[in-house]
Amino acid sequence: MAAAVELMAPGTYPMLSVRRIETPNRLWAFPVLGFVVKLVILIPVSFWLTILFLALAIVVTINAFVVLLTGRYWDAAYRLVLGILRLSTKISFFVTGLTDRYPGFGLDIAADERFTLDMPRPESPNRGFGFPLLGGIVRIVLLIPFTFWSTVVGNGSYFAIIVASVPVLFTGRYRESLFELVRDSTRLSLAQQCYLAGLSDTYPSFPISMRHPAVKWLFILLGIVGAITQYGQYVFTAPWMP
Repeated sequence: MAAAVELMAPGTYPMLSVRRIETPNRLWAFPVLGFVVKLVILIPVSFWLTILFLALAIVVTINAFVVLLTGRYWDAAYRLVLGILRLSTKISFFVTGLTDRYPGFGLDIAADERFTLDMPRPESPNRGFGFPLLGGIVRIVLLIPFTFWSTVVGNGSYFAIIVASVPVLFTGRYRESLFELVRDSTRLSLAQQCYLAGLSDTYPSFPISMRHPAVKWLFILLGIVGAITQYGQYVFTAPWMP
C-alpha cells in the first residue's frame, strides 16, 4: 500500500492526507473519451452538490449572524461546510484520476478511501468577520494574492492531469510528481474555501511540496501563463472597456 503523503508546513490547513493510487484504471485515461464518460456519470452528483451549495449559502448567511452575536461558529454550519468540502474533494479526485472510486452522494469519507480530510471547528471565530456581507468582502479582498497563487497552481495541475494520463494509459502508473501537484492544487483550493467560509481566521498557507522541483516549476510556469491569460481576457472584455 502506498504511504500517505501529507503537507505539514506550519499553518497549513485543512488536514489533507492522500495515498497515491497504485493501479489506476487505464480506461479512464483514454484521451477525451475517459474524461467525457466521467463527466456524464457525475451528473447526478453534480446536481446534488448544486442543491447543497444553495443550502450552504443560506446556512453561511445565518452563521455570520451567529458568529457576530455569540462569538461561536454554528455547529450545523460547520458540519455542512465540512461535508461539502469532503464531497467536492471526492468528486475532484475522481475527475483528476487520484482515485477511481465513484464519489457517491455522502458527505463523509469512508474508512477505506484513499484520502482523509478534516478541519477543526473554530473555537473563537473573529466577530469582525461576522458582519454580514462586509466580512465576506474583506476576506475576498485579503485573499487576492492567495487566489492568484491558487489559480496558478490550479492551471498547472490541469496541464499535469493531461500529461499524467499518458503514463496511466500505457503503463498503468500515475507519476508521483504530477500526483503531488494535483493533490497540492486541491489543498490550496480547499484552504481558500475554508477561509471564505470562516472555518479559519488564519491566512492560508502558500507552500506546496517541491519534491521533483524541475517538473513542478515547469507546470507552475505554464500555470502563470494560463493565469495571466485568464485575467487578461477578463480585463479586456470587462464592461468598462471601450
